[in-house]
Amino acid sequence: MKVLNNSCYSPTSFLWSTDRRTIFFTFLFLFTTALPTIIQSQSRDIVGWRSTKWGMKEAQIISAFSGEISIYDKHIEYEKHYAPIGIHDYEINNIKCEVHFLFNKNKQDLEAVHINVKNKPLELPKATFRLLEKLLIEKYGPPTNSKNENPVNTTEWVFPSTKIEILFIDLGSSSIIKIMYSSPKFDDLDKL
Repeated sequence: MKVLNNSCYSPTSFLWSTDRRTIFFTFLFLFTTALPTIIQSQSRDIVGWRSTKWGMKEAQIISAFSGEISIYDKHIEYEKHYAPIGIHDYEINNIKCEVHFLFNKNKQDLEAVHINVKNKPLELPKATFRLLEKLLIEKYGPPTNSKNENPVNTTEWVFPSTKIEILFIDLGSSSIIKIMYSSPKFDDLDKL
């Protein structure tokens, strides 16, 4: 007859080891299923808007959006940028918008894309903002930052090559909703 050493075996140590195994395998399962998501979110990058890439020239964008682009008679002027082209009738989930492609005045390369909601007067502006914000969250994941400082609400996603921001300004009788995609260079110029 074999005698078991009490220090090696007891009914409670067997149960404890079963619990440890359950905890270990549960942790292992959660870690291996979450790890790809963590790695993907950290390594994900957005390098433009739709088929554009930062640094493209006007002719390249016209070619990439065959038939959608409007060439403006007079450029839309910004402080350090200009928009010579855009998409006049662009819809996101039945929300009418206008798209401006912003080029650096010096290099004449693409540094930002602004999507302006153009429903005038804007019906249910806060609901429109929340819907667009929800669509961006579905596409890009949780935002990096979010601010609600009346009358301005902003939500942004920051990736290595692109910052995406949705802006809502409630002016009472009118509202502004804008989605902005920009390269890091765009923000650096604003710091000067």
